[in-house]
Formats: sequence, C-alpha cells, structure tokens
Amino acid sequence: MVQLEEILAVTGETTGWTTEFGKPWDSDLDIVLVPRACDTENWEDSPQRLQLTVIGPGTEDPQTDRAAIIQYMEDKGLTVSGLFGDPSYPDGVSWDASGLGENGLEITYGTSSQSRVISLYGECSSHPSMQNKVSGDTP
Repeated sequence: MVQLEEILAVTGETTGWTTEFGKPWDSDLDIVLVPRACDTENWEDSPQRLQLTVIGPGTEDPQTDRAAIIQYMEDKGLTVSGLFGDPSYPDGVSWDASGLGENGLEITYGTSSQSRVISLYGECSSHPSMQNKVSGDTP
C-alpha cells in the first residue's frame, strides 16, 4: 500500500484515516480486498481490479489540498480529469479530482472542510488470483 502512504503524506494528514467500513486505517493492516470488474457492462468475463477507499479528516483549504494531489497524480504520469470545485461552493462541499493511468490504474480524491476520501483502483488483470478475495498472503 505504498502508493496510499505516499498520497497520505501529500495531504499532510497521515493519521486519523479509516477504511470505508469505519475500521482505523494502518499501512500494516492485513486487509482483504474483493476484486471488481473493470467493465461493468460485461462483468462476467471482464478483467478484475482492486479498489481501496479510505476516509480521513477534513482540511481548512480544500483548493490547495486538491492542487497538491493533482500535482502528485501528474508527477506519477496519470491523466487528470473529473475536476470539480469552485470557490463559491458552500463549506463542506467536496473539491474532487480523478487521475487515470495506463491499464485502468485510477486515483479519485475528494476533499472538503469536513472530510477527505481517497479511492485507489488497481490495474485491470485477468490473473486467476483476481477471481476471489485478495490479501497480502494471496499467492
């Protein structure tokens, strides 16, 4: 989960994050991920990819926070798209950005004064190990 640790470092908040299920996030957490279809229309024979979502504390400056993540994504070679956010937004509305890399690698990021959400999507793969739950000890 090195990439997630890098993103948390960019946010400046490396503690206080939870999984999407409310469990405290720890980089040493032995988490089991369920692969999801890359092609939702043809999901029965689609390659699979992993998704990990963490939720963290808000920020006082969502615009600057999002700009730092955009720079991170560009530095990693991702094509940035899906930018949402405007200074006229009321407090608590999320400033969002998505980055897409080769073969399905994707980062989505939402930041507001109330919370931040990071979702990482792995590359698409048809490897047999992607047909079930995947964890750190999956062969």
